[in-house]
Amino acid sequence: MASKSRSSLKIRPWQVFGLILALATAGLILYGTWPYITGEDSEDDRQLTEEPEAARAPVEVMVIERGEFPLRAEATGHLAPWRRTEISAEIGGLILERPI
Repeated sequence: MASKSRSSLKIRPWQVFGLILALATAGLILYGTWPYITGEDSEDDRQLTEEPEAARAPVEVMVIERGEFPLRAEATGHLAPWRRTEISAEIGGLILERPI
């Protein structure tokens, strides 16, 4: 008979999970309601400050026009591709001009 009572008192994993879930839920509820419980959440006590006009960042508006943009890059270090592949042309020949 002692063995039956021990098997009925065995703690199962879902019971441990349920207890942890219940404690976490209770902790979150207590954390969320703590200012109301202690009375520290009166918005009248908080001082709402607005930014003065001088502290705001200046905004500059410009009209965008199409123009030339030189493409130039300088760097130091090693340059390596992510992937490497072999490319060959179907027809051989010289490239005389390559417009960019």
